[in-house]
Amino acid sequence: YPSSPGCPHPTKPHKQFVTMLLPTLRAHRADALRVVVPPGVELPISSPGAQLLREPCVESYRPWLHVTAAAAVCSVAARSQQKRAAKSARRNKTVCCAAVGAEWMAGEQDSREYASEQDYLAELESRAQLPAGFRVGVSGLKFVPQEAQEMGQLPMKLTIISLDEPTEDWAAVFTSNAFPGAPVRVGRKRKSEKSALQALVINNKISNVSPPDADGGIGASETICAELATQLNLPGGASSVLPSSTGVIGWRLPVAEMVAALPTAASSLQGGSALPAAKGIMTTDRYPKLSSKDLPGGARLVGMAKGAGMIEPNMATMLGFLLTDLALPREELQSMLSEAVVDSFNSMSVDGDESTSDTVVLVSSGQVPASDEAKTEF
Repeated sequence: YPSSPGCPHPTKPHKQFVTMLLPTLRAHRADALRVVVPPGVELPISSPGAQLLREPCVESYRPWLHVTAAAAVCSVAARSQQKRAAKSARRNKTVCCAAVGAEWMAGEQDSREYASEQDYLAELESRAQLPAGFRVGVSGLKFVPQEAQEMGQLPMKLTIISLDEPTEDWAAVFTSNAFPGAPVRVGRKRKSEKSALQALVINNKISNVSPPDADGGIGASETICAELATQLNLPGGASSVLPSSTGVIGWRLPVAEMVAALPTAASSLQGGSALPAAKGIMTTDRYPKLSSKDLPGGARLVGMAKGAGMIEPNMATMLGFLLTDLALPREELQSMLSEAVVDSFNSMSVDGDESTSDTVVLVSSGQVPASDEAKTEF
């Protein structure tokens, strides 16, 4: 059938499109898939859970991927149909399809524009005041990756988020990737043990995912946590520190260099602006990401995140840190965070790769009593 300018159809299936799209489709329930079928085209396979919308291919569908109808429909059916889907992918009929989750409406987009980077950073600084009970500090270091020594010295940032007192009121959501990095596994352990937190330590440049260590990087993450606990004299020790890492997969953490940089990061801790931390956690991000909200009764919520590539549904490839002084119990925080992630980080896709390091953490210092009005706005 003929192509149109808004939706050019390949005349033959492209296997690489199919391969790229399958993980996306598996991440959604069958009834969350929308398949657009050009007029007159019959699908070779039907899926009871898929919603087939027979609409013309028009200009608005330009971003949608072109894959074979068989692969698109079968991939959201039961897992047992995957072999049949692979065979069906050889058929020559094509459709435009996209997994449809929660959609951002045009009126909800952030339409603010800035004349320069300086104006943008000044805007962030104006709303970067930390909630009561939090401090942040950042230090830089240089290291030579053992796995790529020919690259010479590379920069890394260490970022600390510290609480004045330990708190049991924190929540977290981690990646659903089948091969999570060591910091995610350590974080899941802290969460399952209901450890009280008093600090978070974040490094960029290396993700500590699948390094050539016997324990897969767990020991490296725990060493950094233990050393930071010592530097800050935390009564809970390493278990009161939550690690996060982002960057290159397959490299070891430069533990010695990171430990040496911890005193500088600890000495730089300050309770004013969260912007240094938002900058410190960046990797390929062009600009820092920070937002905040004042709540009734004097409480405050500040959030920062990093993420520019490998953004895919189911946690988006983000490291996100939400800090509040509103006193809310762990169970409420977890419920709120899980619900918010569904309609935000789990509803984005940029390049079809699901990260191994995704982590979003919500921590309360508990210093401001929570009124019903504050809870509602939170």
